[in-house]
Amino acid sequence: PRLEPLSVKRWMNFYDPSDFVSLGKALHKEFATGIEDDGTVDNFTDNAHGIIGYLPHQGVVQALKTVL
Repeated sequence: PRLEPLSVKRWMNFYDPSDFVSLGKALHKEFATGIEDDGTVDNFTDNAHGIIGYLPHQGVVQALKTVL
């Protein structure tokens, strides 16, 4: 099984269900335990994986504020 790296204090995964790169899926079932998944992102851009569509999401904003 894959494990969360020791240096990671909190792993948050934000994704748009229509994001073709993320396959629109949560990570905690497929990758590692302890991942906090949030699939409520609505990436309004033509590129559903592009960062521009992720940055306005309030969960992403709050996560960035916490670490910055």
